[in-house]
Amino acid sequence: MIYLIKQPSYKKGYVLLKIGYAEDVDYRFSQYSSHCPESFLISIRSGDPVMENIIHKYFHSLPGIQYIRNEWYLVSEDTYWFYQQEFHRPARLIEKTVWSRITTMSSAPDKVLKYLYDKYGPNDSDFSKKWFLKDRIEQIKVNESCSEEIMEFIKVYDTLSKVSDRLRLLCETEMTEEAKNLIITQLPVTDKAKYFYQAAGPERCKADAYILKRISESIGVKFFNKSKLAAEIYKEFQENTKLSLSEIKSKLKDIYQRIGYDKTPKAIDISGFFNISEYTFVDKTTKKRVRGYELIKKLL
Repeated sequence: MIYLIKQPSYKKGYVLLKIGYAEDVDYRFSQYSSHCPESFLISIRSGDPVMENIIHKYFHSLPGIQYIRNEWYLVSEDTYWFYQQEFHRPARLIEKTVWSRITTMSSAPDKVLKYLYDKYGPNDSDFSKKWFLKDRIEQIKVNESCSEEIMEFIKVYDTLSKVSDRLRLLCETEMTEEAKNLIITQLPVTDKAKYFYQAAGPERCKADAYILKRISESIGVKFFNKSKLAAEIYKEFQENTKLSLSEIKSKLKDIYQRIGYDKTPKAIDISGFFNISEYTFVDKTTKKRVRGYELIKKLL
């Protein structure tokens, strides 16, 4: 069940509203009332956690309401009844309103997007939104199918302290390509096993028996003056910029060729010179999601 709770506010003339989901609403409300005796359970409606999320997205778009945190909203004491009425709007009207406001850059939870897309996407005339969301929905389905496989892998991976052991696990664990790609994406850019896996590839790592010194030599790291390379990279790349992986790889290729650095360029190489964070954006031409890095701060 989905519930609506009202509590006094810290701000005069206002009240707090809380939207939540619980299988046992009475027990859940007793927890709130034990902390705040002036709490009131003012409404209940049927629904599951997905519908609860949809109602939250709907409330975010209503006028005169301020989202505070953790499912709480601040509203005028004189108008809270209006939001109580909106809480009981028919589910289909709420769903259609939220669907109409979803954009290609929507931050809606995956389960909400999947539910609304399956229900309203096929008949929507906005083709750019449909095609973008189609890609994302397919990725959500892949994530769901791979989740158990990934969790088991990460559980073992986190117990390993040596980079070589982690690298061996990455290279030798048999799993679907989709699951392996999701794991690589989720590992932090500072993870050294991830760096060697992406820079050298699993076959090279296996051939060098997961000895990091050998792998470094194989990819040309040892026999080059890093200061010279850094100087060229800092001429070409600036802090606080966002670039796609292909753009970074192309720029690195030009630098490597220009200074005679014998190494196949990979976008992840830039993590040796900048603090980076991963991000995605939508290509305006292809309407597809593109991965990239934000170069935050120089390391050298």
